[in-house]
Amino acid sequence: CSAFSPDSKYIATGGFDKKIIIRDALTGSVIKELTGLKDFPLSLVFSFDGNYLISGGKDAKVTVWNLQTGKNISLSGHTSDVTSVDITRSNHIASASKDKTIRIWDIKGTLISKLTGHTKEVNSVQFNYDGTRLVSGGADGKVIEWDVNSATLIRSIEAHDGWTRCVAFNYNGTLIASGGDDGRIQIWNSSDGKLQNSIIAHSKWVQTLAFSPDGKYIVSGGHDNYLVLINSSTGSIV
Repeated sequence: CSAFSPDSKYIATGGFDKKIIIRDALTGSVIKELTGLKDFPLSLVFSFDGNYLISGGKDAKVTVWNLQTGKNISLSGHTSDVTSVDITRSNHIASASKDKTIRIWDIKGTLISKLTGHTKEVNSVQFNYDGTRLVSGGADGKVIEWDVNSATLIRSIEAHDGWTRCVAFNYNGTLIASGGDDGRIQIWNSSDGKLQNSIIAHSKWVQTLAFSPDGKYIVSGGHDNYLVLINSSTGSIV
């Protein structure tokens, strides 16, 4: 797993050696080496101010690394692999797990809420731009949109044949993209859950996807070893 810092100066990577390495993005030189995990990390995200790195991993833990002090705290509660983590501008953390749940925490490690709605493992989570909503994708093929403040389910969408492996909001939260085992990228209107576009993008499952910062494009990576660039308005492959 890997993550860019918000200012694009640093790259964090996690590996099977249970270490997280932070490097200078231009030179590749090692800035920090974070150790102490009981198992390897599966997901990483920097806080918006760059002061924290959040990891989730095979040890069923969420770890908050303070990059200024070098200290870390481990958040316990999940009972299986933490597959995906994300963070808001106000430093609230979302964690998804193979235990079928999503948990919302504050940066100090206090559990704020537990979200249940998936019937199989949860593979991916992402907050919208202001942290009021969360989207998740699971092995049950669903895309679920959540109200973060009330910890309630807004809508559940039968999105893919097989697993929904990755989900993302666009920059203003009006669109949701999902990728699944069926090789499709689905683009949904977040206000009503209606399908805007369905694109056969890969010959195998879609592993990861992201919107461009301006929301005009979606880039996806698949298990077929291809990267695909999609126009998010028209659904056409560029």
